[in-house]
Amino acid sequence: MNIADMQVYWASDLKDFGRTEDGTPFIGEVFFVEAENKRGDRWRLKHYFPGVKVVQGEEGPIFQDVRAEVYPKLDRLVDSIKRVKNVADDQWSVARCAYGSAAYLDYGMAEELALEKMEG
Repeated sequence: MNIADMQVYWASDLKDFGRTEDGTPFIGEVFFVEAENKRGDRWRLKHYFPGVKVVQGEEGPIFQDVRAEVYPKLDRLVDSIKRVKNVADDQWSVARCAYGSAAYLDYGMAEELALEKMEG
């Protein structure tokens, strides 16, 4: 995939990493790298970077915040991808297009409506 004219960046989403000792869900960040063309089409690197490390303690899981360790790795990865300009297709998957972009108007809005119908 040629990414020469694409914006490459890292972002995050929320993930349930498990239950705390009192049974409540522990929600933390998971990071990913995306490439976006001018039209708003997006591709996401298949490798994810958790911002939480789960360690088994005596009384249950311990959730350690490792975001400070992940940020520099993500910056280096994005910089190296931008330098390469051409990446292997098999390392990327199609992601949801950018909200409000030309791609969103072409197909993203219909995709979003279909997902809402399935959920609702």
